Amino acid sequence: MPDGRSDADLATELESLSLELTQRLDRKAELTKDDPVASDKIFVEAGNVYAVLQAASERLRDLRERLDQSARGEP
Repeated sequence: MPDGRSDADLATELESLSLELTQRLDRKAELTKDDPVASDKIFVEAGNVYAVLQAASERLRDLRERLDQSARGEP
């Protein structure tokens, strides 16, 4: 780890960032609820964030499956 942050530190930071980003998007959505163009931009932004988090979640799920198989001696 070149920057000295542990996996636990990074996970905590990710959790904090995802919460902050969700709250920010919620506030933006509330402020623009009567503006369809602005709402659409936030919709797209939220979709992009969702895609990033979903992809990361899937990679971690796959890693856990590989580790579980390895621990059980499965190829």
